[in-house]
Amino acid sequence: MSDVANCSVAGQVDFSNVAPAISLTSTLNHPSCPDASNGSIQVAAIGGTPLYTYQFPSNNGNLPNGSYTISVIDVLGCTASLAVVLQGEDNVKPIVKTKSTSLELGPDGTANPNAASFDDGSTDNCSTNLLFEISPSTFNCSNLGDNVVWFSVTDEYGNSDSKSTVVSISDKSNPSLVCPNNITSNKCQEGVDFQPATALDNCSIESLMLVEGIPNGSVFPLGTTNQIFSATDLSGNEATCNFTVTVINDLLATGTVNEIIGNTPGGVSLVVNGGNEPYTFAWTGPNGFTSDNQDL
Repeated sequence: MSDVANCSVAGQVDFSNVAPAISLTSTLNHPSCPDASNGSIQVAAIGGTPLYTYQFPSNNGNLPNGSYTISVIDVLGCTASLAVVLQGEDNVKPIVKTKSTSLELGPDGTANPNAASFDDGSTDNCSTNLLFEISPSTFNCSNLGDNVVWFSVTDEYGNSDSKSTVVSISDKSNPSLVCPNNITSNKCQEGVDFQPATALDNCSIESLMLVEGIPNGSVFPLGTTNQIFSATDLSGNEATCNFTVTVINDLLATGTVNEIIGNTPGGVSLVVNGGNEPYTFAWTGPNGFTSDNQDL
């Protein structure tokens, strides 16, 4: 080398024993699940001058997903660093365990089971918050009996699996049955008409009939007759209702007798109440006497 006054000096430096730069390689043990904290980092150093001092995260072995930097210092103070990323993933489907169940139709003729009722202890390697679904998820009167459904389980990371099972649908709701109002009639020898009972069901009525009493339009006896209707649906559920038909005879005739006095002929005057007009009269008496007049 030389200075500004042209003075110079020469020398020699030997670089044959200079250590190479530190080089780092890593082995990553990713967390077992995306939310787990059990990851770890292993780093190996070559180059530089051993021995090495490693600077790991303080919780190495219990690391969650994330970015980390590891530094190494050799005995001469030379340093190197390495950036790594831990990324635990879940690509494992849940283990589906399912069971059959039974369900009753509601008053509207439908049933919507809770999907969780089909679970029999399904598990997942990472998730405890599992989503349960079934298909189909709505049932009606056309599904009475056993039905095959698919029960699926999905974990928090979108992994899903499913199995088939059975849901048994039943209808245990009785029909709704309304009878006519009670009837009172004063027509002793005429038929009494009444409307049939009205039946409703969440599915459908199989039969509606008068099971006790006298048919519509018949002549009812004096007094009270109990009429019972019965309705049965397709599942055998039954309902009954009743009403009464009372026939009364309220026809009343009151007579006033006009006695024979001297040459004045006697007679009878009738006052009629109740019953149903027009009235028919039939008088009989001695010596074949007859009359159809009200009064004599």
